[in-house]
Amino acid sequence: MAKKVQPKLSTQEDVNQALLKLGRIQADQKSIESDINADIQDIKGKYQTEIDKLRQSEETLKKEIKKYCNYNKKEFEKKGIKKLLFGKFGFRTNPAKAALLNNKWDWDKVEKRARELFKNKFLHIEVSFNKELAIRLFEDEKLKEDDLTAMGVKITKGKTFVCEPDWIEIKKLEGEKK
Repeated sequence: MAKKVQPKLSTQEDVNQALLKLGRIQADQKSIESDINADIQDIKGKYQTEIDKLRQSEETLKKEIKKYCNYNKKEFEKKGIKKLLFGKFGFRTNPAKAALLNNKWDWDKVEKRARELFKNKFLHIEVSFNKELAIRLFEDEKLKEDDLTAMGVKITKGKTFVCEPDWIEIKKLEGEKK
């Protein structure tokens, strides 16, 4: 059996004062983080015009390289990417993907039509253990622990430690002090 460690806080009033202190610490952290974020925004603002000009130049050059590639498409038929001393350019082949034909279709309609035309050939049928149902039946005492064990399942309920300052009360107290 684990040995109980005597806590430094001995009464609920001690815990209440600790929560007040915790709230003040968290408020100080938020204040400092807010100052840091404001400084970051100031720095970003200072350089934003320069960054925008560089991005514009970048986009212009990329468009010109793409125009070159489109004009000289035959050069890229065998090998889609050309490698030069300072980089590579060309057309990368993307993996195939299935998409809806147009906005008249949705995946439910596709599934129904595929089933009509090809039975289940193009349908992925997934079967998985229904955890929510098992938990509900166990809590309603309609599923026994032995049955769960036979299936290789256990249902556990844990407890999570909670320690949250009451910001409304702390702000009231801080307001009273001012």
